[in-house]
Amino acid sequence: RLHGGWMSQPPSGRAQTTKVFENFPALTSEMAFDLIDALKADGVRAAYGSSNQSCSAYANVTIEDADGDFVDEFKVRFSDHADRYGSDLTIRIDNLVEVIEEDGEYVETRIEDWRYADVIEQAKAAVLAKVAEALA
Repeated sequence: RLHGGWMSQPPSGRAQTTKVFENFPALTSEMAFDLIDALKADGVRAAYGSSNQSCSAYANVTIEDADGDFVDEFKVRFSDHADRYGSDLTIRIDNLVEVIEEDGEYVETRIEDWRYADVIEQAKAAVLAKVAEALA
């Protein structure tokens, strides 16, 4: 699990903007795809996956050595609840978002841009550390 290290305050001098999603699955899916894109820049292979039973989305990471031989694989999970089935790294986003309701009806889910960016950066750093450890 990824604990601690999250920024508690936005970076100073930046305009505060917010990302808006129609629901939690849309948010976790975008996070997984953004992590996958960020990892490609570092030569790490990852593929998207999602849960059929919850809002969880995954970046399924494959580690290969310099010869392209399989070394290891693991899952990075973005979710709003505890892991029930065994991902290797779970990133809970429920404490980072604001759920908007009107008259008791769900409207949308919001997350501040700086929090979103911090989640992706922290996840990328954790993945790269795990990759480096596996290849050491």
